[in-house]
Amino acid sequence: MNDLTHIKLPPPTLPDDVIHEIIKKGDPETVQQWKSEKLTRVDFCAEMYAKWKGRGQYLIAHLGYIGFKPRMDWIVRLNVVTGDLEELRLPFDVQPGGWFGIVGVQNGNMCLRLSSTGRRSQLIVWNPATKIHRYIEDPTQHYCTMCSFIYSFVYYPNSQKYAIVHLYRKSLRDELCWLTMFSLETPHWEYNILCPPYVQKLDGHTVSLDGVCYWVSWARDIVQYPAYILGFSIVTKSSLTITIPPKAYSNDHRLIIYDGYLCMVSISRDEINFESTLWKIKQNGSEVSWECVFTIRGEGFPEIPTI
Repeated sequence: MNDLTHIKLPPPTLPDDVIHEIIKKGDPETVQQWKSEKLTRVDFCAEMYAKWKGRGQYLIAHLGYIGFKPRMDWIVRLNVVTGDLEELRLPFDVQPGGWFGIVGVQNGNMCLRLSSTGRRSQLIVWNPATKIHRYIEDPTQHYCTMCSFIYSFVYYPNSQKYAIVHLYRKSLRDELCWLTMFSLETPHWEYNILCPPYVQKLDGHTVSLDGVCYWVSWARDIVQYPAYILGFSIVTKSSLTITIPPKAYSNDHRLIIYDGYLCMVSISRDEINFESTLWKIKQNGSEVSWECVFTIRGEGFPEIPTI
């Protein structure tokens, strides 16, 4: 019989570089159980993210068939290194008549909007690696459900906290848009902000960078080309606009984040040929410059790029 008394000792104090190597070799589900104040520091997480950036890179695609009842929707995940394809098991079930869509993916978390039965909708923020998810009330049910509305999933700069931005109209006859926001600091929808009068028509696709979410926008519905890029800062709770120059006009376009910059892909085409250009948008205070990164010309129908 062992008569030695068991003694509990505090874990040893390890330098950051040693902890980095330990976490780097662990899996997310194990790391999330490690309770330490050091793991919540922004500088520590930023350095850890830099070490993990090249590990586990995936392309996530939402697939489905239009017109099928029940809808056959699923999300697949493609490993960009090995090429392995796997189904991404969602933390919810969609019943016949239900639906779901991806609002945004950032910092390893995925924000989705869903209705399991096709009626009352919800938002969910889910981490596929740690299997942690959180349901959030969808504000659409409180406003005009027949009007167009869009969402954006965005993180605060140098922070682990996120926000969800929702733009909407109060009624079909309302010509002005409103904005409300959900954040972890105030776990409910607030900041009902009246958007500037020029916010009339927005592209549903959105990207975010440094706490600002962006959309391509038209001045009026009858305008052929988008006039500017609308931005909203979740830090200052204010809007900003970036005028699109005539050289970047196009019928097909897509905002992306490339090389740490806000960029826009513009595609011009006729019945045979197309020309696709990537524009890097550099902002220095109130000054904005558009730099052509590259142009691709070819025959046929071009694909519109995404993130």
